[in-house]
Amino acid sequence: MPCTSCKSNAEREMPISFSASVEIATEGTDPQNTGSSLDYDYDTLIAVDIKKRWEAVHDRNMAKEQVLRDNSNADRGALSQNADGSYRVMGEAERDLKDKVRDSHNLFVKEHLQSRKPR
Repeated sequence: MPCTSCKSNAEREMPISFSASVEIATEGTDPQNTGSSLDYDYDTLIAVDIKKRWEAVHDRNMAKEQVLRDNSNADRGALSQNADGSYRVMGEAERDLKDKVRDSHNLFVKEHLQSRKPR
């Protein structure tokens, strides 16, 4: 690269004190994007990301608890998440269908794992 004062070619050097930081907010459980592969504050960035994720888990649990307080006959198995992220209590038919789908899935996984066991 040419020198700005003498116009001769100069070697590029990275200053010792170089640091870059980019904060890009993420949604839900998407991994934090550092914005650069030259992240010297990697541990701090990961800690901040983990803190945000645990806060999101806490907020979801508090929302679920509020729905359960408002619906004293419901349990956590009756909760369903709405498209907007809020929670509601499922009706009996919807819960029965959810339970059947879950049981069917669990049976499929169990049979699949058993067929893969070394003999």
